[in-house]
Amino acid sequence: MTATTTAQAAQRAGVTAATIRTWARYGAIAAVKVGGRWSIDADSLDRRINLGRKTVAAQLAAFADANSAQAKAEELLELGALVALNNPYTYLAVSPRGTGGYVVNTLEGSCTCNGHVYTGHCYHYVAAAMLASA
Repeated sequence: MTATTTAQAAQRAGVTAATIRTWARYGAIAAVKVGGRWSIDADSLDRRINLGRKTVAAQLAAFADANSAQAKAEELLELGALVALNNPYTYLAVSPRGTGGYVVNTLEGSCTCNGHVYTGHCYHYVAAAMLASA
């Protein structure tokens, strides 16, 4: 196991050190605590980074018009309509009017919108996957 620090892992993944600690705590990456600090398995971190990239690509591939789905997902992100919840990997996709929303979980690969329930894909999930892999 090639180990890396939380700070190094964060820089490598393009996320915050807090995100790396959350990933470690919830088992999204292999890590152990040594002297109160996380020691991150570099190979596991690479797999997690690649998983995020593959998740976005795989979700977009499921759409008849991937460019349109990506544009809608990016619009959600630009509008700030995707809110991270307390549970890691869980987001609230807020409706355009702000009167409702859908719960998206990137770890489970789910969204509560009708599109995802019936077809297994939606742009809410694509946006969440983009955010999670950023």
